[in-house]
Amino acid sequence: MGNIASEEIRHSREIDSIIKKDKKNFEQTISTILLGAQNAGKSTFMKQIKLFSDHQLTDEEIKELKWTMYENVLSSVQPIADAVLKNKQLVDKIGSNMALTIEAISIQTMENLSQLDQDKLSRFGEIVQLFLNDKFIKEFYSTTSLVLPDYAVYMVSRMPMLIFQKSFVPTINDWVNVRKPTSGVQEFTLNTADMKLKVIDVGGQKSERKKWIHHFDKVFIITFISAISTYDQEVSEEDELPRNAIKRDLEILKEVLDNPFLKRKPLILFLNKSDIFKLKIQVVPLEKHFPEYQGKTLDYSDGIKFVKKLFLDLVSKIDAELDVFPHITHATDVKQTKNVIQSTITAIRNINLQANGLIT
Repeated sequence: MGNIASEEIRHSREIDSIIKKDKKNFEQTISTILLGAQNAGKSTFMKQIKLFSDHQLTDEEIKELKWTMYENVLSSVQPIADAVLKNKQLVDKIGSNMALTIEAISIQTMENLSQLDQDKLSRFGEIVQLFLNDKFIKEFYSTTSLVLPDYAVYMVSRMPMLIFQKSFVPTINDWVNVRKPTSGVQEFTLNTADMKLKVIDVGGQKSERKKWIHHFDKVFIITFISAISTYDQEVSEEDELPRNAIKRDLEILKEVLDNPFLKRKPLILFLNKSDIFKLKIQVVPLEKHFPEYQGKTLDYSDGIKFVKKLFLDLVSKIDAELDVFPHITHATDVKQTKNVIQSTITAIRNINLQANGLIT
């Protein structure tokens, strides 16, 4: 064991020595582009990369974050409110006063919220909290299969009554967990000891994906992200017929790898939202949506292996010799994602060394 450790240390020192000798050739900006469908978690990874670089929230970011949290709270509770109002038996249980409160939540818009003063905003937060705390409603949304945003559980746990208070100050964890669709192109450069890593985040909506090609010629390595928790979801984009979300992601990845600009470009593959996948697969059989699945039913480990194999088999079919680095990720987990980013940087560093002929 000691010999193995000594060998690894010796190898690391050799690489450091090589870099020092040929630093002029090695130091450069390496670019990767975050690709994947909308809601895959690309923007969350971009935030985590900034945190890896010790990013601190500015006053402007905190102000914007509060309003993003307002929007996330609203989009989390409105599907619950709408479902409650459609359940006549439940409406009779909760009474007319609560029903009026729910109607007020159901018709609220961000435009209306932006016109409220702080006292009225605080009051709205209290109304939402009252709604969520009602024992009949809590039982309903805890036991009913509702399609809610991924961030809904987090937003409810943060207590809307507090979020809408003037004194509320969002945290880094809030920043990581909120969702706001990427519009246009976001770039961030991460400085490491021996290279600069430029990360390009582009929108995942179908209309945005048409613009991806404009950035492909700058890319050294591809980063593709898929939300594996969507294995049971049907998605419909623009004029297309509904299709399984994972199969949609596989089609997008195929288009990416088939692009002439990206031929033989190494691939970092993030199979994301494993936390939601783990909860969901306990109650939603994978074989219901993928009849070819032959693993144990309702089993997380077998399910992960199956989904991972779907992606790796596709990559191998397109280019059996392509360097691919798969990771099972939970992008809102700061500690786990930090380790993944470190591993990714190491992989990119080694690929860069090979490309410069500094190691074989």
